[in-house]
Amino acid sequence: MFVPYDGSSFATGAMPYQYIPVSKNESANRIILQVEVGGMPSHYQT
Repeated sequence: MFVPYDGSSFATGAMPYQYIPVSKNESANRIILQVEVGGMPSHYQT
């Protein structure tokens, strides 16, 4: 949850995510979320 300086909630909730390496050459997992910014969705292919 992102909390602005005034302490009010900016965004809360739950959504699907993946916890995977981002490439075949990595062993560290990362949290992958699909988001939309300005009406344009992100696209991550596994």
